[in-house]
Amino acid sequence: LELLSVGAVLGKEFDLSLAARLSRQTLSQAMAAFDEASHRHIVWAKGKDGQCAFIHDKLRETLLGRLAESACRDLHLRAALELEADDAGRVFELAYHFDAAGERPRALRADALRNQERIVTAARELFAERGLEATLNDVAHHAGVGVGTVYRRFATKDELLEAIFEDSIDQIVDIAKAALTVENSWDGFVWFVEHLCEMTATDRGLREMVCS
Repeated sequence: LELLSVGAVLGKEFDLSLAARLSRQTLSQAMAAFDEASHRHIVWAKGKDGQCAFIHDKLRETLLGRLAESACRDLHLRAALELEADDAGRVFELAYHFDAAGERPRALRADALRNQERIVTAARELFAERGLEATLNDVAHHAGVGVGTVYRRFATKDELLEAIFEDSIDQIVDIAKAALTVENSWDGFVWFVEHLCEMTATDRGLREMVCS
């Protein structure tokens, strides 16, 4: 029951290894508890990566209702700290658990990172499809955030472009350096152009940036 209660706090879907750590059980103990709950049609395994899910929302709600408010907040905080230590990039989950734990400032920081991630992802998609003509307003609309949120993180379009294409430009530079080591200069040039075309074939924004 303790493992399932922890799982309920983590969400409708939860990671079994994380639930085991939070419930202070070994992974083998957690797997045994999961197998029993699975036979009772409470949870099911979503795949082979340890992801589990409650079969019905009502079952999860019942488990949450049995937890004291203080215990629930404590579990949310411990979950957030575990996630932060394991993978600080899981900003959606961090914001959720810090907020539920009453750690509003830390939730807001995680939420800010989440918004930045949404902005960068949306910008990559837009610039790849439409090229550099896309505006910051377009990015905000595609990301589902306010225009002010975009401008607070990227004061200019150039700042956003730098954040998006920095890794790609570095990769192109590395390819160019590798091409220079080819003994036959023409072969090296052809090799560089082929790799550059592969990178820019599906990314209009990168293509326009390289050719500008």
